[in-house]
Amino acid sequence: MRKYIYIFIVLLSFVSCQDIDVTHVAGSYYLVVTDTNADRTLSYGLGNGDYVGCVPPMVYAIWHNDDFIIAKQHPSRGLYPKRKTLYYIVPLKNPVSEFPDENFIGPLNKGEFIKIVKELKITDKIIFRNI
Repeated sequence: MRKYIYIFIVLLSFVSCQDIDVTHVAGSYYLVVTDTNADRTLSYGLGNGDYVGCVPPMVYAIWHNDDFIIAKQHPSRGLYPKRKTLYYIVPLKNPVSEFPDENFIGPLNKGEFIKIVKELKITDKIIFRNI
C-alpha cells in the first residue's frame, strides 16, 4: 500500500508542475503566463528567473516605445460584473517608483488614460498589439 501512495504522490507532482510562458516586451519587462492566458501579467524580470508582477491579469494588449510600456487589461470578472478595460502605463526611463511592482501609472479608465498620455507627452501613435 505504501508503494502505491508513493507512486501516486510522484505522479501528482508531475501533473501539478506547470510551464511558465515568458515573452520579452522591453527593458526588464516580460509578459508572464503561469497557467492559462487569463493569468497573463506584465512582470519585471529580476534576472535570476524570478518575476515580480506589475500589471495583474488579464493583460490582453500591449504597446511600447523606448520610454513607456502601455498595457490594456481586463480585470478579474469577479471584481467587475461586466468586461471592463483598464490601462497601465509603465515608465521605462523615468520610473515613478524604485520598486518594480509599483513602477506604473494605473489602473486608468479610457478618459484618465487619454489625459495622462497628453500629460506625459507621448506623441507616438499608440497601436496596441493583441496578445
